[in-house]
Amino acid sequence: MRPTWLTLVLDDADDDRLAAHLASCLSEAAPGTEPLAHREAERARRLRDLVRQGRRRTAELGVVNDLSQQLARLHDPTEVLREVARRARLQLGADVAYLMLPDTDGTLPIQYVDGALGHGLRRTRLRPGEGIGGRVFETGQAFWSGDYLTDETVRHATGVDEVAAQERLGGILGVPLRTGEEVTGVLLVAEHRPRAFTDAEVVRLSALAAPAAIAIRNAQLITQREAALRSQQEAAALHDDLTGIVANRGGLPEVAAALARALGAGVVITTTSGHVVASSDPGLRPPRADRVGGSTAGSSTGSSSGSTTASTTGSTTAPSAGAGWHWVPVRAGGVDHGRLWVCRAQNLTPADVRSTERAALVIALSMATERELAEQSRRGGAELAAAMFVDSPDPQRVRRRAEAVGLDLGRVATVVVVGAGGPGAERVLARMPRAWSGQVGESTVALLDQTADEVRDVLGPAVAHHVVVAAVPGVHGSAATPRLERAPTSAGANGSAAARVAAVAAAWRRADRGLGVLTTLGRPPAVVRAEDLGVLAAVLSSAAEGAGVEHVRWQLGPLLDRDAASGSDLVGTLGAYLSAGRSHAATAARLGVHTNTLYQRLHRIDELLGERWREPERAFELSLALVLHRLSERVGGPAG
Repeated sequence: MRPTWLTLVLDDADDDRLAAHLASCLSEAAPGTEPLAHREAERARRLRDLVRQGRRRTAELGVVNDLSQQLARLHDPTEVLREVARRARLQLGADVAYLMLPDTDGTLPIQYVDGALGHGLRRTRLRPGEGIGGRVFETGQAFWSGDYLTDETVRHATGVDEVAAQERLGGILGVPLRTGEEVTGVLLVAEHRPRAFTDAEVVRLSALAAPAAIAIRNAQLITQREAALRSQQEAAALHDDLTGIVANRGGLPEVAAALARALGAGVVITTTSGHVVASSDPGLRPPRADRVGGSTAGSSTGSSSGSTTASTTGSTTAPSAGAGWHWVPVRAGGVDHGRLWVCRAQNLTPADVRSTERAALVIALSMATERELAEQSRRGGAELAAAMFVDSPDPQRVRRRAEAVGLDLGRVATVVVVGAGGPGAERVLARMPRAWSGQVGESTVALLDQTADEVRDVLGPAVAHHVVVAAVPGVHGSAATPRLERAPTSAGANGSAAARVAAVAAAWRRADRGLGVLTTLGRPPAVVRAEDLGVLAAVLSSAAEGAGVEHVRWQLGPLLDRDAASGSDLVGTLGAYLSAGRSHAATAARLGVHTNTLYQRLHRIDELLGERWREPERAFELSLALVLHRLSERVGGPAG
């Protein structure tokens, strides 16, 4: 039985079968019906083409639907890109498929490749308008080139073309990735030979790009949301950690160390003047804040109470280290306490900035609290010092002041006098735990429950100031009374508040006299026990009280009188000469005078003291008189 035209259409008969069927129909047709047979054959061909097109469209829609379902199950951006590139290459039978997504700097790097493509092209970046990808991204329209390297309608980029030539790229087709009206990237397929792409292939690739663009954006949004949630959780955990450190009386070094671990960076906390308060790495030294470059951004919020917090961030790069410095102010209640510095080669992310600002607020509150406590301690310490370190201290008044600052006098084992005030003394005292300290004159005094030997071990030999330690009798571990137990109450180990106050005050006087001895003798900074100064301290302290005035006058009187009358410095010249081992060159250098001037001064000393002053015994007496004279000048004005 001969098939019908409809049967042939449904069987997707090719042109040869249709032609054979037409010939068969013509051989059996009645005269005059040939035109009708030809019209039926043409209608069958058109119907067959429509059926083919419908089947192809159905298949394409199936591919798109399958891709959409597959992409809907993927949330990782890399997996989404991999699946899109793989499907595009297979659907168009191309050698390679790749995706270009815009970077933060506006360029278009290749984000993922499926197929044979060298590493050189994978690292290329296009600016909008350059190459096939740049043109599609800029215009938002599909574009193809049968032979990219020879196509003069394309804006070529030298570096990219060189790599494309190495890869032997020929035909390239690119279609835009769209979400709404926004072009979010480019999907491309390419051949290693020239190829002309059909309109149907452009439509097929565009059909794949539609769900791909949505899936890529959704995966990016999911990743961003997860990253934001994770950063919020990490920031909250860091804030809790830092708050816990401060609440548990942890110091700023612990805060700096915790923040450094969280950010993977070096952290330094400085005062407003640039003094380093704490650092995660002792070798870190931030630049001066007024030399920090880069953009800054700030925001502030206020409350009805008038409290204001503000944040301003800055950044700079240290060329020598290759690492960038970033900072935020340490501010609370409208008061600047310093700066929080972060040193990291990578720029801080917005989440890192938020964590740093939170940390800065915790640090500001901690520094404000420490400052207030220090001020309270300073006031209490000043009152205690004024009550205790006098000639006749009132035991009851001293006891009340000691209790006000939380000090148990019965546990004080040593009195430490540091020959410096301000930051210098603070750095020394910071190395001595459990210390009460206060300012007494130009010195800083600390009362500790450690022994003199323990204090020396803690401070070590490397100190920048004179430190004298005096033991308090009556406390366990004290050098003076090593067998007595530590007193349980503030009444003191000697059984009375008066005895304890007197013992502490006496220890302070010994330490203060020892500090005077070290300063007078010009000794280098060191930690010294008052007991180690021995007879020298007693002799010099007696001289300071007036007992040595007669000796000074007897030995140096003529020189003192000449200096007072003429404004010369024969006493200073004599001291420099003896200290320099009687070396004329060393003495002249120390005094900053010519050797002829020195000879003239020594000649005048010969005239006033006689030439025998150079003999060893006489020179020793003069040296002692010079020491007593310097000590008397320090504590009570010139002797004689």
